[in-house]
Amino acid sequence: MGDAMKALENKASDSKREMEINAVLSEMQSMKSRRARVSMDSMLEVLKRQEKEKKEFEEEEDEAPVKSIFHNSKQDCVVKRIHDDDLEWKKKENPGGKVCPGDAIN
Repeated sequence: MGDAMKALENKASDSKREMEINAVLSEMQSMKSRRARVSMDSMLEVLKRQEKEKKEFEEEEDEAPVKSIFHNSKQDCVVKRIHDDDLEWKKKENPGGKVCPGDAIN
């Protein structure tokens, strides 16, 4: 009977140890899963950010020549706006009624 009791105690002790080991393994798997998810999320975020930066850089490269052309041409030109009143005044001066675009510019 003493051996049966000893065997039962050993079996209970082994079961307890096995449950503790399973709990630790489960916790380790849970931690590993959380780390994997965090790193996966952060990796996706980094990739999205890099793609956005690449797209912005390419757009800037595409727009640079256009901006340089139009920016420089605006500095060299002066545009004078004419009003309808100015054209009417020119028509009164011109008996033929013809108004040339250059007539309105003083």
